[in-house]
Amino acid sequence: MPVDTLAEAVRQQLSLGRLLPLGDAADAAWITESAAVAVLLRAVEDLRGVRTEELRLSQDPDDAGEPAVEPPPSALPPGPLRLTATLSASGAEPFPAAAERLRTALLAAADERLGLRVHAADLEVVGMLDAEEDAGGERRAPDGPTSARTAEVHGPGASPDSGDDDGGRQGLAAAVTAAVRAVPGVADTSSRLGSALRRLGLRDEEVTVEPGPDGQGGHLLVQLATRPGHGPLDTARAARTAALDAAAARGASATAAVLVTDIGA
Repeated sequence: MPVDTLAEAVRQQLSLGRLLPLGDAADAAWITESAAVAVLLRAVEDLRGVRTEELRLSQDPDDAGEPAVEPPPSALPPGPLRLTATLSASGAEPFPAAAERLRTALLAAADERLGLRVHAADLEVVGMLDAEEDAGGERRAPDGPTSARTAEVHGPGASPDSGDDDGGRQGLAAAVTAAVRAVPGVADTSSRLGSALRRLGLRDEEVTVEPGPDGQGGHLLVQLATRPGHGPLDTARAARTAALDAAAARGASATAAVLVTDIGA
């Protein structure tokens, strides 16, 4: 299956949207577009005189950087993002002023609430609010199932501490899962991306570990949901550290990436 077809199939399968780089390359963290958009819409829902209609996050090809570790399947590489939104305005002020207020609020929320690097925001006024309509109505995040109760450590091959032994591979995954769940900002681990991949026939097992070139290391992909009041970037950093420490305690010299799939409201 071509890479572009695979990426689109994964996104459509669970309505995750794009997998966006979170923080800098060294953070080795990503977040689903659906989770990020939900936070941004909540951040601007009380703005008077303006209502966000659609919001997307993407990346210009020239802004793509090199990941420090293997990214999640179909994820955008590290680098600044572009925000695109359409809005309706009340007409109580010039449309450019209304759009600028919304742009300022969205960029601040992307930075302060999420840790996303957004360098450009393109806004277009597509409608006008009724005279009695209060801006900032109900917002709804893109549809998608809630996170599952299992961690996934992805990649073909064997566990770094067990050769081809499934028990050793599962033991490493269990240790990583327990360590990540103990991080204060983590509400639970998730398997949303892995479920999509398995339905596409690309994963035969719930938990797999990719061994390093020397057979002693490995790469971990941990998916998680955050608790309310905990920033996704800080939580992802802490979870990645916990995952690496858990792997090291089992004698595995691993790399790790974190994907935030859901954010507590």
